[in-house]
Amino acid sequence: HVLMVAPTAFSANADAALDNHYMRRMDDSSLSNKSATTLREQVLREYNALYTALVSRGEGGAGVRAHLFTHDDHHGTPDAVFPNNWFSTHTDLEVGQCTLVLYPMKPLNRRKERRNEFLSRLHAFQRYTHVAD
Repeated sequence: HVLMVAPTAFSANADAALDNHYMRRMDDSSLSNKSATTLREQVLREYNALYTALVSRGEGGAGVRAHLFTHDDHHGTPDAVFPNNWFSTHTDLEVGQCTLVLYPMKPLNRRKERRNEFLSRLHAFQRYTHVAD
């Protein structure tokens, strides 16, 4: 199972970039010449290709079960396409019991990424016997 967030509201997150040295400033990037619309279109094309490769069962596909979630401007979470930043899962072979770990996010707008529908889907798997929050 893979959780995927559609990048329909993806954009640079100025709040997160303030002290995250892994994020380049837009004015330092080759992307700065692209409009937000052009960048979003490119991201959506790449996302579609990734999704297709993951769920396809034919040659070159992985046959993965993907759970898709929306990402809209009204969420106020510009880089919510990275849910792996706020949770991880671990098998009983790794830590002794199937565990869901939830991580805090420093930027206020990143904290809103932990939406109820994500958590409900994770709990619906009925696999995790322990949750660390």
